[in-house]
Amino acid sequence: MEVYLLLYKLSIVFLNLLEFYECDPCSEKRYTVIDDYRRSSDYKTKPSERRLCDNRIKHGWYRFKINGSDAEIPTTCIPHGCGTRAPIWLPLPADGLPSPGKKIRTQACASFEVPGRELECCGLKFPVTVKNCGDFFAYRLRSTKGCDLAYCTKDVIVEISKPKLHVKKYPDRVSVVCLFDVNNITVSQHKPTFSVTWIRIRNGVSKIIKFKFLSDTRDQVVLGKDVLTGDSVACEVMPVHQKQSKSSELLFLGIQVMETNIVLQENGLPETLTFVSTVPLTCEKEKCKLDMVLTVKYPRGNTLSNVLLSGCLLEFRPNDRCQGIGCITQQVKIAMIPNLYTLNVKDIHISGYLYVDEQIMWNQDTVQAKIKVIDLPSASCYMTAGVFILSFQNSMSKLSKTNNLPKSTDKEGDIFVQYHPAMRANMKIFEGRHGRLIYIVLDGKAQLRIDLRHKSMTLTVQSSGYFTDRMDGLCGQIGNNTWYHSNDVQTSQPLVDWR
Repeated sequence: MEVYLLLYKLSIVFLNLLEFYECDPCSEKRYTVIDDYRRSSDYKTKPSERRLCDNRIKHGWYRFKINGSDAEIPTTCIPHGCGTRAPIWLPLPADGLPSPGKKIRTQACASFEVPGRELECCGLKFPVTVKNCGDFFAYRLRSTKGCDLAYCTKDVIVEISKPKLHVKKYPDRVSVVCLFDVNNITVSQHKPTFSVTWIRIRNGVSKIIKFKFLSDTRDQVVLGKDVLTGDSVACEVMPVHQKQSKSSELLFLGIQVMETNIVLQENGLPETLTFVSTVPLTCEKEKCKLDMVLTVKYPRGNTLSNVLLSGCLLEFRPNDRCQGIGCITQQVKIAMIPNLYTLNVKDIHISGYLYVDEQIMWNQDTVQAKIKVIDLPSASCYMTAGVFILSFQNSMSKLSKTNNLPKSTDKEGDIFVQYHPAMRANMKIFEGRHGRLIYIVLDGKAQLRIDLRHKSMTLTVQSSGYFTDRMDGLCGQIGNNTWYHSNDVQTSQPLVDWR
């Protein structure tokens, strides 16, 4: 008796399993594929073309495709198209489409567009069952029992995010990883297929180095095998059977300068150069390193002497993790040295020459940076034995009797110059012609020349662009707006204020 009862229970389980597999529309043998590009919502029927009609469709499960790619019944009203006169679409249920493995029963609508009347989006209704099979939707459909009515389809649009590149260090390799996401959740559950193309730029030449189909949302290339330091790389991702692709930003592999718009000005503050390695250093030794020697040059290659670096040697050492802007970061300060001459150059080049230990796998040999330079012109002020002074502003002003500075050399005289406190540092005095020709150099930023060789005294004050907007006195002010004044006799306001 117990044996018969066990056999009965097993037979019930078997019949239930058989019924489950027979009724499961996701099995390839349990649905019919309809692949017809004319059913697309974008298809326009030609005047002489026969319209589609589903009055002879058999009751059963169907899977739609367009030119071999999976398609779905649209969930918005379709006024026209789909190769028929009255397209059938699927109003989206309140709970949305079923999740993978689930099914729902709902109703589809046929839309009618009659000339001279408003569009009727749901003139007729048809019972429909929808099953989410993971990779596609299966539909249980019925005959329309009339013409011209047909079930409409649309391409499954896979919306992906913009791919991003990340450098990751593994125990046995360093890889550049391309990551992206599928934005529409329903499609992501289907696990669609993507094509991933890797582009490498080396010495200005672009080349495809890898092409792959995958259902995962990540792919990678290996440093030292597929790409080298000194290369730039990007990945392009496109869902299969779609025409639109998305590309990542171009990633340079190696050491580069982060700042791209640095401007050095003679009267400005020092600027910071940040050198970043986008890939980690890997070596067998614990104390390996990469050295970078910095040089500053004109575009023509001549060494520039009035630009100063806080350091000329930078060291890069291994780092296991890459975070933020890069894997390894080094910084150096750069500034212009005040000078009494004018440079005819608008930019300079900073070159970093790389010296690598033999154990480090590194192909890049130089780092280049271009910096804009603003060298302010120097200015001169002349005072003679007359009653006029030719100021920094290139304008001639008449001195008052009480401030008639130029006097005879055999009489007592005073020279009044009001200057910025920074000028007091590193003062140097040079004499010549038995003390009758005197040069006073103030920290390389200004120079005072006193000529007592003749019966009168001639005084020349030459100032570098460093003191733009920083100096005043009888010579007037040096300012960006005072370089090109005319030589007309005039009284400048700074001179009046100083008196």
